Amino acid sequence: MKMSYTLNYINSDKVRQDDIYLLPISKKEVVNCDLKRMIENFKNLERTGKRGKGTVVLFFEGYDNDPREVYEIKECRLYAKQLIVAVPWAFYYLMFDPTALFPFLLCLSDTGEGIEEDIVELIDKSIEYYADLIGDREIPNVKELILRSTSS
Repeated sequence: MKMSYTLNYINSDKVRQDDIYLLPISKKEVVNCDLKRMIENFKNLERTGKRGKGTVVLFFEGYDNDPREVYEIKECRLYAKQLIVAVPWAFYYLMFDPTALFPFLLCLSDTGEGIEEDIVELIDKSIEYYADLIGDREIPNVKELILRSTSS
């Protein structure tokens, strides 16, 4: 397994399923709600099909000195919501690990204190729909991940 920090764009030809791609979202992108680079990265991932599933960790850069969690920052929540509107199948490519996934997932919440069930269902339906389009029968499920992580 190789871990790559990707400042700009993921090269779809080099993506391997057992690798991890750290994809930062800059504070400037957040403040300007600039989705262009992220949308392009997810288009690149789309070219990988099943090979890119679960390989990406999204995180917000430039908030290290802010005492709040990223999901408590209004601009980060807005950015995350806009990204998911633009790329509803993005969660298919995100790493399905609570530590990696939950900060971004919580940004979709209106409160930042927990993720609403209807949002989880919408994400799972988007993943299922996208996976079906590309012929993937092994579908990650956000609701199951949440239940597993809260029961342990």
